[in-house]
Amino acid sequence: MFIHCRHCGDLVATDRASGLPPARCPRCDGLLREPAAPGPPVSVAHLLKPRPEPALVVPAPPAPPLPVPAATTDDAPRPASRAGDASRTVPSFARPRARGTRGPDTRPWLWAAAIGLALLLALQGLLADRARLAGDPAWRPLLETLCGALGCTLPPWREPAALALLARDVRAQPQDPARLQVTATFRNDARWPQAWPRLRLVLSDVDGREVGRREFTAQEYLGGPPPAPTLAPGASAQARLTVAEPATGAVSFAFELL
Repeated sequence: MFIHCRHCGDLVATDRASGLPPARCPRCDGLLREPAAPGPPVSVAHLLKPRPEPALVVPAPPAPPLPVPAATTDDAPRPASRAGDASRTVPSFARPRARGTRGPDTRPWLWAAAIGLALLLALQGLLADRARLAGDPAWRPLLETLCGALGCTLPPWREPAALALLARDVRAQPQDPARLQVTATFRNDARWPQAWPRLRLVLSDVDGREVGRREFTAQEYLGGPPPAPTLAPGASAQARLTVAEPATGAVSFAFELL
């Protein structure tokens, strides 16, 4: 906080603790406030009085010991019975353990058996539900490892979106124009071998209306049994079909791998 000096008009800072300005202006040395009145004199007469000497306390003589009655035959100490009484009054967990004795058997094999049983139940659950879990890409590697060790089987992987159609063609046969020669080439781009897909052929007329539809199995479009139970990753196959052309005439076609 600041105040104006009444002599020169300059700003003078006040004390933060008391809020009072200094006694004189730092610039013009003018008187800003009256000095505080001196307080009453402090008496030191009580400091000059002599202190009384502390009284000397004499300790009382100790009392004589009480006489101990002579022990009779009935009151003689019995070490064995006193030890037995102490063992009955002290809890078992607080009693000192004798040297050479073993604590209670914790049976660690019970923990090992419990953990083994839990793992066995988890393995049994995986194998019982392996047909469903085998369709999950996160579980299939683990199931393939387990079945490779235990000799179980997994259903083939099915991922139609990973089947890439490389080439397709539909044209009339030169010897018989009423029949159509259909060819298609596809490849398996999945991580695992896939089951052979079904091939769906859809024919449409000039107005885009569907005039023919049929699904073919692998044995039909391969002309016989497949060379392997599944189509390996990165492997390709060619489908060949001969179909009768619809009476209305087809001008466009579409393939789907299911």
